[in-house]
Order: sequence, then C-alpha cells, then structure tokens
Amino acid sequence: METPADVQQKDTSEIPGIKGINYTELIPILIKGMQEQQTQILEQQKQINDLQALMQTITKQGGQGLSTTLSANGYLKQNVPNPANNNTVISYYLPNNVGYSQIKITDIKGSIIKTFNAAKGEGQINLRSSELPLGTYNYTLYVNNKTLDTKQMVITK
Repeated sequence: METPADVQQKDTSEIPGIKGINYTELIPILIKGMQEQQTQILEQQKQINDLQALMQTITKQGGQGLSTTLSANGYLKQNVPNPANNNTVISYYLPNNVGYSQIKITDIKGSIIKTFNAAKGEGQINLRSSELPLGTYNYTLYVNNKTLDTKQMVITK
C-alpha cells in the first residue's frame, strides 16, 4: 500500500488527469516550423522580385509587354485611353515582310464586330466610342489569317 509520501514522489506524468506541456521537447518542433516558414517566405520574396524585374522590363519596352517577342512578325499596343468613353487609339506595328494583315474587334462572346485592314509599318486605328456599345472587347492582330496578338479594351460612357 502506498503512503502519501510515495504519491508525492511519483512523476506527475504517471498520475491520470494531470496534463502539462513538455516545453523542452516542444522547442525543436517550433524551431523547425519557423525554419520552414522562413524558407517559404524567402521563396515568395524571390518570386516577387522576379515579377518586379519583369514588370520593369515590360515598362522599359514602352508598354509593348510580352508582345515584343512577336516583333519579328508584328504586335499590338494597348489602346489609349482604356477604358475609353469618347475616342480611343489602337496602335500596332507590322514589318515589311508580313503578308495580309487585319485587326478584328470582337465582343466578349467572340462575335466579330469590326474588321480593319492593317498596313505595314507603324499604324493606328482611331475608334469613336459611339461606334461600339458599352462593353468589353478584344482586338486581335491577324497575319495571313493567323492570330498574332490580342489585347482587351473597355468602352464606357
């Protein structure tokens, strides 16, 4: 039979109903979790830095963006202003060695609203907002009936 003195000498972990935290064993787990979190933060910061560098490159290219990779075949620039409420200008470039070229404006469903022939060299199309209903449109540059570049514009009132 146990005496009260024997019970006091027992480890509290052996007594049912008493709960506690062993901080000594918890510390390595917390440190490992913090290290993993720090690794994730560093990876995310690298991604952010890469995206910022890409944005700076795009900005330095005059807003042509990733379309400059298509410059050997031509490209579209974003219409200005966008969104447009009066007039807007779509600028483009086509080198001399391209064939038949068009710019087609489509609604959000893909239905062709307007078609323009595109001349070689730098060019632009002036649109009056009154020519189109309010909405969001895509305009696409086609060379020899192949899609070369697409941008989006918004018409407001």
